[in-house]
Amino acid sequence: MVELSKEFRRAQLDLERSLGMRRRGSRWRKMRPVLIVIGVLSVATLVWSWSSNLARGRGSPGMDPRVHALRDGAEQEAPGPNSLETHKTGLSLRGLRKQGSIKMGHLDFLAEAEGVTDVEAALEKLNNHFDGVPVLEQPKAMLEWASKNLPEGKWAQVTSFGLSGLVILDVAARTKVLGKMPVLTIDTLHLFPETYALIEQVKDFYDTEQIRSYRHKHAESLKEFNLKYGDKLFKGDPSLYDFVTKIEPMKRALDELHAVAWITGRRKSQGGERAFLKLFELDPADGRLKLNPVANWGREEIWKYIKDNRVPYNRLHDKGYTSIGDTHSTVMVVADEEGERAGRFKGENRSECGMHHVHTSETTEGLNKRAERIRVGYVWEQGAKKRAQDSGITQVTEEIFEEVVGNSKTHILFEIYAPWCPHCQHFEPQYNQLEQRISTAKNKYRGKDSIHLVRMDGFENKIPEKWSAKLPFDSYPSLYLLLKTSGRGTGSVRAVKYKDKSHEPDDVLKWIDAQLSGAKVQDAELAAIMN
Repeated sequence: MVELSKEFRRAQLDLERSLGMRRRGSRWRKMRPVLIVIGVLSVATLVWSWSSNLARGRGSPGMDPRVHALRDGAEQEAPGPNSLETHKTGLSLRGLRKQGSIKMGHLDFLAEAEGVTDVEAALEKLNNHFDGVPVLEQPKAMLEWASKNLPEGKWAQVTSFGLSGLVILDVAARTKVLGKMPVLTIDTLHLFPETYALIEQVKDFYDTEQIRSYRHKHAESLKEFNLKYGDKLFKGDPSLYDFVTKIEPMKRALDELHAVAWITGRRKSQGGERAFLKLFELDPADGRLKLNPVANWGREEIWKYIKDNRVPYNRLHDKGYTSIGDTHSTVMVVADEEGERAGRFKGENRSECGMHHVHTSETTEGLNKRAERIRVGYVWEQGAKKRAQDSGITQVTEEIFEEVVGNSKTHILFEIYAPWCPHCQHFEPQYNQLEQRISTAKNKYRGKDSIHLVRMDGFENKIPEKWSAKLPFDSYPSLYLLLKTSGRGTGSVRAVKYKDKSHEPDDVLKWIDAQLSGAKVQDAELAAIMN
């Protein structure tokens, strides 16, 4: 401590000499306390930065194991549900140009059209002007402005055929703008049958070929998508699911159109991130101009227009759905009590899918790599499932977990894996060998010592809550021996985790034999106590 104090004093004297403080006397000496405070704050800042980086590297104790697994190095980095980088607020034009989201001159025509010096001033002028237009006339006025001022063929409406989007589409048809306005919709392959029926109905109703549907670039059907990414990518990695089913197809659609602007049906009255919408804004995702013609309309105005003009709409609204998206992320709610979009992503602490958020080139590249890694993993999984079935191993999901595991009358060797995990792929033939070794050793593993092998994709399935305390896995693959006692359910099972590094069948079998022997001793001791 003394040596450190001397070093600090020498550094202080050197600084005073460099600033001329030693020559200027007491006036400068009065600044010593200030310099000391600055020095202490600087050191504290460095320490805080170092500790924060360390904490980020280690992760938090309560973190989802699926996230941990894909963070522990290149080979184990698991896609996390919250890893998509998003920002709720817009960016300035200068900021967008600096990060490379848009090219110089992308929207400069706006400034010239509005007679101002830059694009941001043009946006301010447009918002001031159209805010002065009566609310119910704003959609018509903005669509007519778009038709006259936006480059022909380089702007479009993007809609999921919700009520707001249908109003805009109908206004466009009535004002003869629809013929100049491509209508882009994103088919996630997870939509309700009623939504697909509505799209066809709308095409016939307006007798238009302007509606273009985009979907995942490597899947034409839900079955094909599930073969590539599993049945529950939306659970395993919601951010990646949104990217491959919505964000990438939409970006591709706008890029193919060379669009400089697009039209949305978002409204302030929908709440959440939309409460502060402007009629004209820069898209924080790529710097395109974004028009929100019904931003100032309320739910009542939307419904009145739909009814008065007999606009076709999704019949799920008549069943109690207020906002409709994918089948797995849409539930019925009472709009007046919970909010119009409360039925979307319920329980996920979000109200948007990411289509209106920022995605930098680095984020997009990372998501593409994750998508490819998971896709390759689930291609492997198709063969792995069949090989496991042929070996006599049972595949379990969270839906049938209780039926298979909880009601089992035998001991269970339980593997939790992720198809994209290279260690899991390496362990797969060894696990199949274990089943063969156990099933052929009939004299050893029979009766009370019978063992049934089970495997579960832990990336897209969660351990049921009442079992999570017994099966606290934090890496892939994780192997447990579930020792069966009398009764059913969690109380009749004692779970032991395999912790050795070797996954060779001989080593795992030695561990199993030791656990079975220990269980017999415990049962004998318990019986003696009971007697």
